[in-house]
Amino acid sequence: MPTVSRKQGRAARRRRGAIALCAVVVLLGTVAATRCLSTPDSGSVPAATASANTVTASRQDISVVLTLDAQVVASPLFNLNANTAPNANTAVPVVHAALTPGQLVHAGDPIFTQAGVTVRAPVDATFLRWLAPAGAQAPAGLPVAALQFTGFGMSATLAPEDSYRLLTDKLTAKAEITNGPGPFDCSVLTAASGDAAAPADSATPANGATSSGNPVLCAIPATVKALDGLAGLVAINSGQVTNALTLPLTAVDGSAQSGTVFVVGSSGKPSVRHVGLGVTDGNVVQITTGLRDGDVVLATPPTLSESQ
Repeated sequence: MPTVSRKQGRAARRRRGAIALCAVVVLLGTVAATRCLSTPDSGSVPAATASANTVTASRQDISVVLTLDAQVVASPLFNLNANTAPNANTAVPVVHAALTPGQLVHAGDPIFTQAGVTVRAPVDATFLRWLAPAGAQAPAGLPVAALQFTGFGMSATLAPEDSYRLLTDKLTAKAEITNGPGPFDCSVLTAASGDAAAPADSATPANGATSSGNPVLCAIPATVKALDGLAGLVAINSGQVTNALTLPLTAVDGSAQSGTVFVVGSSGKPSVRHVGLGVTDGNVVQITTGLRDGDVVLATPPTLSESQ
């Protein structure tokens, strides 16, 4: 019997291990089995470069429209929120207009000023109270004033996971009342929620909001005949972005403002990259920074620990 050296024995065991691994891969039906016959055992995990495991950043138009079940509510409450434009990441002092609780305001009347921008009443309403004191450093989105619409509104509930799909101040809506008028334009208001959803002397919310999601509200025009409690639909449009660089939402860790992806480089090895995120329609998300058209990323995003 020929003598086998220790080095030859180790090489033979590696070959047998590679063949056994190939057999397992073939049983699983994976096309990568063909690589086992020619790829040496390097001890490293091969990069996932198969088309089934990667996606390519590409351009398309994104239209964001959410259609929700709604209910007609009488005299709904709504808030006016802080708006620190042009720098939405900076808290800026609030300057109140001279208003007293119970005072009627008309559409276009000034309510408060912030960073040189006057926030005005979007509809005819009754001023109820201040939610942020004068001079408060209010970040964008913080409720500043509580008002009550003098008419009917369409109230709906937005699922928490869809909230960031309406992350814009330029919302439009159309609504219809079941077996009644519609469709008609409906001015989007910031529905009051939590403590701000109840009048100062009541603990009962006035917008039909529930704890299962975020309230959405739009003002029904006075020319539309509405009755409290009727069912309907509201379709909210946060606009359209043309020729946006996009990825499938499932390939990104994050869905609003910022996120991370695994970019596949020329070597075939993935690396974590931080990206800026824009609008999403729930299927794809706009990539605002961090990638170029044609960049390839893994279809599975980094975990939180991998994104560090």
